[in-house]
Amino acid sequence: QIAEGEIEAEELDMNTKIAGIQCDQTGEYFLVAAAFAADSTLQGSTTTTFTYVDSEDPRPVDVTIGLETPSARWEKDGYDSKNALEFFVYGSDLKDVKVAIYKSSEYSPQLIDEEESVSDDVLAIINEDIYSGIYEAEEGTEYTMIVYASNGFESIYKTATLSTAGEGLVWNSLGNAEYTDDLVSSLFDADNVTYDVEIQELDGEEGIYRLVNAYGEIYPYNSPGDYDDSRDYFFEIDASNPDAVVFGQQSLGLDWGYGTMEAISAAQYYINKGQPETAAGLYGKLQDGVITFSVPKSVIVFDNDGGYQANVNGGFKIVLPGAEPAEPAVAAVVAAGSEIVTGDKATRSETSYVRIAPATQTIIGESLPRESKEASFTVVSFDPQNFKAIDNKDSKFSIMSID
Repeated sequence: QIAEGEIEAEELDMNTKIAGIQCDQTGEYFLVAAAFAADSTLQGSTTTTFTYVDSEDPRPVDVTIGLETPSARWEKDGYDSKNALEFFVYGSDLKDVKVAIYKSSEYSPQLIDEEESVSDDVLAIINEDIYSGIYEAEEGTEYTMIVYASNGFESIYKTATLSTAGEGLVWNSLGNAEYTDDLVSSLFDADNVTYDVEIQELDGEEGIYRLVNAYGEIYPYNSPGDYDDSRDYFFEIDASNPDAVVFGQQSLGLDWGYGTMEAISAAQYYINKGQPETAAGLYGKLQDGVITFSVPKSVIVFDNDGGYQANVNGGFKIVLPGAEPAEPAVAAVVAAGSEIVTGDKATRSETSYVRIAPATQTIIGESLPRESKEASFTVVSFDPQNFKAIDNKDSKFSIMSID
């Protein structure tokens, strides 16, 4: 219609970068931009829509929401104050509505933006009647309902909070664990970091643990604004089977500009997809109070752009409070013919190096462990470049050199 002269349009200078538009009343506007050649031939066009609300003509959003203990009509379906919540939403002249319910411990306002809008049928019910339903919940747990609503001119967020009856889950703090991160660090080719994080265990469920705010303020690579501090983030790990440790997909509360990061163990990911054979080689382990995911790329991290293989170095580790992992071996120098007592009592000289493996008390070359069972060893002769046999008699070991 513009090209045909049916609609008069304002002509803009080609050098103008920004053009102002004056709206005289509240309404939805349809903007058309068209480009013409010197001979007035239309070269192209684009359109957009926007709404304008005059200060003298406000259009407030009309919506009411709520959470309640399930009414008697739900009893026949087995719902009561311990295992469910009843929700409701109603309003008028609404064009878009989103509804979600979260555990309050896992709630943050931006989560609603990731939810889908209600269907046209549900929207009609909200505008004409009351949309209500039942939400299955856990005993003794607080929940937050959040609703986004827009009438096409303005929008609003509303929340409601309610707890189910009962005691709920009880998590007992064990103190601080020593946590080594290889999830986020390996995604950015950064060095792994080890730091103390509070760890809790589920009461009555041995091996179910959770780290508290592991990727919050205490995470060494974080700066203010890199993490959500509006609530606690719990990183739950199921180590009830020490040979098959897993964890489900969960938010880390961390956002470095790519969207909030979530993590899941690769084993659990493939179990969810019905591929247990693929999961078999990707489980974590719990041994001597230490949880490890030593298989490289055994964790998947998600952000807004998709999923990435993490734990690239297989360095994920949680040392539970009170655990004493084996310390790395340290070098010791011994002379041929001298007696060696394990521990820190080795006779030292400038001749050669010997390693005694802590678990097997076997000399394997190059260094001596810091701690191991005390035993006596005699080095008959030792060539660090050429040796092949160990003679074990009454805790006396001899390294036999070869020519």
